[in-house]
Amino acid sequence: MSFWSRLFGKQESKPTAIATEKKDNAQSVSSIQEDEFQKAMRIYRQSQPKYDPDSIRFPSFNKEKLRNAFELFCKCVETDPKNVDALLMKAQCIYDFYDREQMASAMEDVEKAIQLNPNNPRAYEIRGSLFYAMSSEDDKENGIQLAIENSKKALELNPQYSSDFGTRISTRTTTNSAFRKNLNGLERSLEELRLERQLQTEAQSADQSKDSSPLAEFKEITNKSPDEATDALCKEAIYAVPAISETMVRKYYLDVSSSWASEQLIEGSPEEIASTVLKNLQRMKAQAGFQNFTVKTYLADNCAQLNVLFSLGGFTFQPVRVWRSSEKLFVCGNAAFKP
Repeated sequence: MSFWSRLFGKQESKPTAIATEKKDNAQSVSSIQEDEFQKAMRIYRQSQPKYDPDSIRFPSFNKEKLRNAFELFCKCVETDPKNVDALLMKAQCIYDFYDREQMASAMEDVEKAIQLNPNNPRAYEIRGSLFYAMSSEDDKENGIQLAIENSKKALELNPQYSSDFGTRISTRTTTNSAFRKNLNGLERSLEELRLERQLQTEAQSADQSKDSSPLAEFKEITNKSPDEATDALCKEAIYAVPAISETMVRKYYLDVSSSWASEQLIEGSPEEIASTVLKNLQRMKAQAGFQNFTVKTYLADNCAQLNVLFSLGGFTFQPVRVWRSSEKLFVCGNAAFKP
């Protein structure tokens, strides 16, 4: 039995002529309401941005169609205030308009939908989007955190959840993997925001310790020995760049982790990091196409880096980057680099 049939259809064990007439009328109203909702959904989908990967312009909604859809969803809610789908789509339209003045009203619709059906994952997706959009600059951390919690709630209710139409083009979630990727993006944004604020606090701290020891000199080297390359990276090059706070290290790591597909930032004593690097270089040297190791410093990024060069129908390299704080070393690589 369909959602609309469950919502509006009624069955009598012994229908009388009057009861049968009432039933027919109810089914007629249900059909009209379903037609209105489906019409609104059709117009809503037509309002969605059409993404063109070759265009430099950011796609936008067809506002006329979006407004038409919104008005139809409003009518559906007026006809049936307990229509959860219509309540959510009404809120979705307000979010798509990005009308901050109306978002409080949209949130009321979502909260009502959750009261009517607390197991609807889309309600939590939309509520999370609204929390994020409604948060001020001073409250952005809380807004992101609430968006994360609601996205996780949607996945808790349905691990395979995905929108069939998405929200704004920048957060389109038409597949489960895309929805999860957006969640990861929110978690990354939260971490970056917290790191940024922690860095500001550190910079303003009057008693912040600074490493004033002189830097060693280092010139770029190239060789084919894992042992020599490890020593050059972990005993020489890294001490030719400044020691920085652990917060700053994590900020730098976030800047490269996504593009490198890095699995984790590894930290430890100089001896522990050197051991980890050596094991990886020995494994990489044994791979087909290995050419050499090159170690250099990047003062602008406060790091030392080793590149492993390969030649397999063209040149490619695998990076290994090291930072240092006053007490320990930190290392990361791409997906091929293991702890």
